[in-house]
Amino acid sequence: MLLVSALVLLPSFFDRMESTLYDMRIRLAGNIPAASDIVLLNIDDASLEELGKWPWDRGIHGQAIETLTRCDAKLIAYDIVFHGQGSKGGDARLIQAVRQGRVLLPAGFSLISEPEKIILPLNEYKVALSKSLLDSPTPSLNEISQADRAFMPLPSLADSAIGIGHISASPDEDGVLRRIPLLISLNGAPLPSIDLRTAMGIMDIKYAEWTDGQLKLSDENGREITIPLDQQGHMAVNFVGLWGHGFTSLSFHDVIAASGDEEAEADLRNIIKGKTVFIGLTSSGSTDIGPTPIASAEPLVTIHSNAVNTILQQKFIRNAPQWSVLLIAIFMVGLICLLSVRFGPRKFVIASALLIILYAAGNAVLFVTTGIMLNLSGILYLAGSTFLVTLGFKSLLLYAENEEQRIEKEKLQVQLDAAARIQSHFWPKNPDLGNGDSIYAYCSPALFVGGDFYDIIDLEDGSWMIYLADVSGKGLPAALVMASAWTQIRSHAPKYKSPDKLLCAVNNDIFPFLERDSNFVTVFILRYFPDSGLLQWVNAGHMPPLIINKDGKKEVKGKTGLPLGVMDDTKYELAETVLRTGESCIMMSDGVTEAEDSEKNLFGDERVLETLLNGDPESRGERLAKAVSNWRNGIEQNDDTTIVEVRKG
Repeated sequence: MLLVSALVLLPSFFDRMESTLYDMRIRLAGNIPAASDIVLLNIDDASLEELGKWPWDRGIHGQAIETLTRCDAKLIAYDIVFHGQGSKGGDARLIQAVRQGRVLLPAGFSLISEPEKIILPLNEYKVALSKSLLDSPTPSLNEISQADRAFMPLPSLADSAIGIGHISASPDEDGVLRRIPLLISLNGAPLPSIDLRTAMGIMDIKYAEWTDGQLKLSDENGREITIPLDQQGHMAVNFVGLWGHGFTSLSFHDVIAASGDEEAEADLRNIIKGKTVFIGLTSSGSTDIGPTPIASAEPLVTIHSNAVNTILQQKFIRNAPQWSVLLIAIFMVGLICLLSVRFGPRKFVIASALLIILYAAGNAVLFVTTGIMLNLSGILYLAGSTFLVTLGFKSLLLYAENEEQRIEKEKLQVQLDAAARIQSHFWPKNPDLGNGDSIYAYCSPALFVGGDFYDIIDLEDGSWMIYLADVSGKGLPAALVMASAWTQIRSHAPKYKSPDKLLCAVNNDIFPFLERDSNFVTVFILRYFPDSGLLQWVNAGHMPPLIINKDGKKEVKGKTGLPLGVMDDTKYELAETVLRTGESCIMMSDGVTEAEDSEKNLFGDERVLETLLNGDPESRGERLAKAVSNWRNGIEQNDDTTIVEVRKG
């Protein structure tokens, strides 16, 4: 859609963009060597200051041509059309000088593309045209432009020259002169540009033939030069540098000043002997100035001199064939589409950007090294449009996929929330034991459900079965094991009131279930008699509890057995202790001591003991739970955390 919009709304969009990129590549390639055969003779500000306002009497030009002829200039090419009559004496001197020298004169034409042959009334130029038109087949009128109107030099002056050449140069749409039509059709015959005539004169080549969109120059010795042309029959001009750099340059006034002075003419002869002199207006007030690929304002005589130099140096700019552009476009589009399939959005953006950058860089390197101008703007736009379209499509697919995942995640979250609520129903409320005795319990899963669990079971004889257990692993698998173990313990507790016999029975029942996936359950279980404070307990692979009183920590002695699920028919050893008034038995899971803060520091045993010993003795378990929560300070739990406190009032 972007591409179609550009083509519809901005018909010249790609031409202008390509022209800008063309100029950038010309400047990037650097300057080509300047032929030593060319000398620029500038009608500059200094010449106007010395010789008077423009236009001058033509006798001054005659004097300059006489001097250049005496200094053995091989060719003299003018970029000024001497149209109509001047002063009688001036015209006579100029005609005589042109006749005695080897002078090429320019003619201006307006050009059109027209399939029907146009005939201009140029009978008075028969002699001049007979020396100027090429003796070769005229290209098809579909390939070159025709002369529509003429701006010719004085007929007698044209007849005196060795030939005339056109100086018609149509700028591109942005006004920049980049190309020269080397041939135009004049009354159905091929007329070369003054650039082509000059180059052929320098190289002593007489034959030029248009073949398959190329211009082939050849001489009697078999030498051939093939000049590539664009679809309009124009040659792209390569440049030696900004005006004033590259070519040998002289001021027109220097030639006039040297005229008649043997010593000065001898010095001048050392510069121009055997060379071609291009004469044109370069003064700051001249209208003969325009933009080129290397500068915003250049004397137009430099276009012609650079065109001649391009032919002499054979530093041609060639357009890549259309089929290659098509293949590259297909390749770029196909590769971007492939990248969109193979990579995620981030890698796709990076890979596509690198591809586009590599093409632009490769395009520039190709031109710098070979002179081949491969389309850049169109392919970059096509590649960029393909990238944006595929990225948009990929984003839509990703959005749809994310939306589907969001819905599924919401459905799963509903189920997980339900699972968490169900698991929380396993935890009994903290009972009031009377006589100041109390039980406090706290459980916080690391995930939505966890493997830590506890229970408080009221037995018929007034005692309480209390335990804390930890299933290996976390999350849903651990929660399923927890539910099975919780059920087994609660169902066996009324029958096996002694903790050692209870765990033995439970282990035998759940061992086959746990063995399949190498799961196990650590348990610390005790039976508490409120009247006497007696604690009967068994440790099945769990961390031992802490007995805390006002004086500190009391040691809990007893043997630690194997966790549930490790071995079938495991026996457990019962131990006893008495809980005195004001003392608390604190059971906990390893999620307490191994709780991490934002810097991965552990809560630790020392901090547990410090928290329990300092503060109100009636809220030791609750104080520890808050301290662990504050230690984490909102970061994600790394393990389930469970605390159970039995306190003797």
